[in-house]
Amino acid sequence: MFCYQKITNRGGIMKTLIIYAHPNHESLCYAFLQKVLEGCRDNLVISEIQLLDLYTEGFDPVLVFNEKKRRRDMHTDPGLARYREQLSWAEQIVFIYPIWWGRPPAMLLGLLFEQVGG
Repeated sequence: MFCYQKITNRGGIMKTLIIYAHPNHESLCYAFLQKVLEGCRDNLVISEIQLLDLYTEGFDPVLVFNEKKRRRDMHTDPGLARYREQLSWAEQIVFIYPIWWGRPPAMLLGLLFEQVGG
């Protein structure tokens, strides 16, 4: 689990995005997710919570580039607009994911590459 927080001047009231990247809702990661959600709801400093469950949403982590879809245009891809909006909205981002073969799941890496790489 990893947490990122923006520096803001909103008097400590935060909008929190939780990005969950594990396919099994009976896993230890899912138990972590439940505890994080519980803690966020109990925390008076957190005003709003959004959950982005990449596997439940069926997020496609595969980068596709061709003559119609170019890497330089990723920042305007309408299929990724919702994720850009959520990342911009959040003042705090919590990542919950397992480490597989020394790395986060490809699902999470795909999201990050598509958002940061564009």
